[in-house]
Formats: sequence, structure tokens, C-alpha cells
Amino acid sequence: MLDLTCCTNTPLRPKSMAASSEAHTQTLEIYPKKVSGVSPFWRDKYERETKRYWDVFYRRHKDKFFKDRHYLDKEWGDHFSGGRKVILEAGCGAGNTIFPVIASYPDAFVYACDFSPRAIDLVKV
Repeated sequence: MLDLTCCTNTPLRPKSMAASSEAHTQTLEIYPKKVSGVSPFWRDKYERETKRYWDVFYRRHKDKFFKDRHYLDKEWGDHFSGGRKVILEAGCGAGNTIFPVIASYPDAFVYACDFSPRAIDLVKV
């Protein structure tokens, strides 16, 4: 069996060609095995505490970190025009997307949600 492996920092080379009853096949691995680089402990911790991390972020930065997305009118204007639209903004943050959309399309109705209660409070103000 000829097995060619190409991974990060691993040269392309044939593995041992032991005699076996299997048919001769050739395998070429183009991408390395999927390794996230994050241990399961830290991955689970970040997923569990997402709300807390976003709350800390918005406590520090308030609504000053992200810029308003005024370009959406140019990019998505055709989708917003033509009657009342209902929009779901998942991860609305401080409203940097929804406020420019509402300013350009006052008939639009927006549902906004976020992990962080602090971010929701910023949108409500």
C-alpha cells in the first residue's frame, strides 16, 4: 500500500510498503487532520461563558467600538425596498447595523437580539 501524506511540516514521502492482502491503493492527504488548537476545556468554557465575555466587552467599549454600517443601503438597498420588511438581527451588539437600516427604511421592523444584556440596553437607549 502506498500512502502519501502531506501535512504541515511533513514532507511528502511514501510510508512503508508492507505486504498485505489488501489491494494496492494510493492515498494523498492534502490538508492536515482538523486540529482546532483549542483544548476541549477552553472551548467549552468560552461557549459556556459567552454572555459574560460580551458583557465585559460592552462594559468597556459601550457603543464606541464598531462603526455604523451605512454602506448596507448601497449593498442591500434592493432587498429593503418595496414594502414593509421584517428583519432579524442576530448579534445586534450596540445597534450599528439596525440604526442605519431604520434611518434609511423607516417602515422596516427589526427584531434585535444579542448574548449581552448590556448590548441590548445600549440598543434600547
